Amino acid sequence: MDRNLEGGKMAEIKFRFEDLTMNEKALDFVSLSYGRCKNFPKNEDYAFCSPFTKAPTSIALSIAEGSSDTDKQLRTKNTNL
Repeated sequence: MDRNLEGGKMAEIKFRFEDLTMNEKALDFVSLSYGRCKNFPKNEDYAFCSPFTKAPTSIALSIAEGSSDTDKQLRTKNTNL
């Protein structure tokens, strides 16, 4: 039986980064940047809006990636070589 199933329903998976205030602020920043880009003319989509929305998204993704146990395991493995 799949570990993610409880009584035939998907179990809610909670990740450590979801409780971080920093993660909440990063997601707010993502929402703000997408909201601001809606007000720009269409011809600015690639020149301005694309990098303006990619940067905050990258921040949020980096927080999620950096909070994983895998990163600690790799650091420990690399320092023990």
